Amino acid sequence: MSKGQVLDYRLLPFLFSLEEVREFLKGAPLEQIISSSESPIRLRALSNLRKILSEGVPGDPELPLEYEVASYYALIMIAKNLAERRLYTRISVAYSKRARDVFNGLNEKILAGLGRKLGLDVEFEKSPLKLPVSVKKGVIVYNTLAFSMSVKTYLSVVSQRLIQDKKYHISSTIVDGGRVFLDRETFIRVLEEAVYQYILKTFDSVEPVGIDSGLLNESRRILEELGLTTGGQNLEEHPKEVREGAFPPCVKKVVERLRSGENISHPERFLLATFLINIGVDIDSIVDLFRNVPDFNERITRYQVEHLAGLRGGKKKYLPYGCDKLKSLGICPITDKCLGDNPLAVYYKNLKGALKEGSNDRGNLSSENIGGVGENREKEKSEDDIA
Repeated sequence: MSKGQVLDYRLLPFLFSLEEVREFLKGAPLEQIISSSESPIRLRALSNLRKILSEGVPGDPELPLEYEVASYYALIMIAKNLAERRLYTRISVAYSKRARDVFNGLNEKILAGLGRKLGLDVEFEKSPLKLPVSVKKGVIVYNTLAFSMSVKTYLSVVSQRLIQDKKYHISSTIVDGGRVFLDRETFIRVLEEAVYQYILKTFDSVEPVGIDSGLLNESRRILEELGLTTGGQNLEEHPKEVREGAFPPCVKKVVERLRSGENISHPERFLLATFLINIGVDIDSIVDLFRNVPDFNERITRYQVEHLAGLRGGKKKYLPYGCDKLKSLGICPITDKCLGDNPLAVYYKNLKGALKEGSNDRGNLSSENIGGVGENREKEKSEDDIA
């Protein structure tokens, strides 16, 4: 990157405080400005809300910096007034994903500076460690550890979601003098996670001041239209009449963690995808459910879900792990025995019980069933990861 690199701060509005927004607006309350139905800040916030829920990212900047930053805080105010915590997560994920795209194009000094602006103890190493990783055509290829963070800072960032991936365990890093040394790719991923956490904390600091009821109603309509009122993709609104309340404990736990924005493990992703495939949820709905994972890539996720559904590759449809395997992986959350030997068997028994009790839960599965769900399915497992 050239020394004269220019950073478009409109892509990183979270770097500005609400106090700075008030300065932009010359003291006018933001909630008052967005009360007008023709306010460009209000329209931009609603546009970004729709874009985030439908595509997982905010829209490209269209307005001057002060308007883009104000619309970002307007969106946070909307979410706070709606009191929908899943929306907090979606917004945080969306802006952190876009931030990562920005980070990929920045030089190391700017990246380190942005890390410090986020409150991280980060340094750009002028004489970085270089680790030999391979030899190509007689030339040694090095991995350059150009960044360092204090161990405390590093652990505070990775301990929430990234810790599920062994790549981010402290034992997988180079530590010296109380600092963790990272290459560019790893640092950018950690920085993305720091942005996610930084934005989530912003929701705690912004007060839910009263805003225009018309704006709130319009926001609710967008949420209802795009299915966030049930925590993202509504699995019960499927033609097969899936009953989410009948899910086995292991699947319920994974769905809950996924919707809260946690980084679920690859075995958990495999369990969720194969379970939903086999109870009749369509591919699009499954892909949409995975949008909350920090490393979501729609193209890769769709390909892998289609592979597990038997639509690609060897055309083999995979089944979920059995209960014993799930216990060994630490995915099963209960100590007692379930109603079956695998998640599908448990689901259908739960469903049968709910129907006998005359449950008011919406939906019935069709009479079409999955054959042999009580058999040992360990041989059906796949090493494929859902991205």
